[in-house]
Amino acid sequence: MRKSTYLASISYDQSTKTMTVVFTDGAKLAYHDVSSRTYNAVANAKSPGEKFSELVKDDYRSRFSDRPRSCHS
Repeated sequence: MRKSTYLASISYDQSTKTMTVVFTDGAKLAYHDVSSRTYNAVANAKSPGEKFSELVKDDYRSRFSDRPRSCHS
């Protein structure tokens, strides 16, 4: 994946069709029923964050994989 200001990393589990996204703020979400074609489109895009927003963000069910740690003062 190319460098992104929105996405820190993405991975894909072919057997479950789950795309896991780690955002630059530390949030980690799993998106379900994502095709390998969609994953590859995001992974190989010039702007992965833009392609993710276009193809995945609002079109697939998601759940938090890990909650980001909150800062306490």
